[in-house]
Amino acid sequence: MKLFRCAFLSRAFLLFAINSALIFGLLPSTLKAQENFQPYFASLRYEKVNLRTGPGMQYIVEWIFQRKLTPVEVINKYKDWLQIRDRDKTTGWIRQDQVTSTRTAITTTITLLYRESNVDSTTIARIEAGVFVSLEKCGVAFCQIRVKDYQGWIARQHLWGIYPSETLN
Repeated sequence: MKLFRCAFLSRAFLLFAINSALIFGLLPSTLKAQENFQPYFASLRYEKVNLRTGPGMQYIVEWIFQRKLTPVEVINKYKDWLQIRDRDKTTGWIRQDQVTSTRTAITTTITLLYRESNVDSTTIARIEAGVFVSLEKCGVAFCQIRVKDYQGWIARQHLWGIYPSETLN
């Protein structure tokens, strides 16, 4: 009984020591956001990108993205690693060189593609939910997009991959 108690006390002490070190900043916390970091949207540079549980090659691969130019939100940075979130709120870490500044988005609902940036203009196409589009530019209410051989304007409320108040030229 005495041996069990000592093992329990040493384990409890170890947990206390680690938590204290994290609280007082003695151990690096990779999950702590860097000061002045501003989240932003980017796209995946490669066809296959490993999403890891932490910022380093020693962390396990939790998910594998298999589509080039998938839009992601970069929510944190640690050295040359980026913590990202996808449309489904899956979060993990990738190397910084795995993203590109090329802007893409995903349609969130069935929507219409217009010739001009207003709903009174000619409809070019009907676009299903979940379609990847290239963002050309975005104003207050509409974004000019390209998808396959089509180019036109979509109401930005139907896109995931751009912030509500962000403009893109």
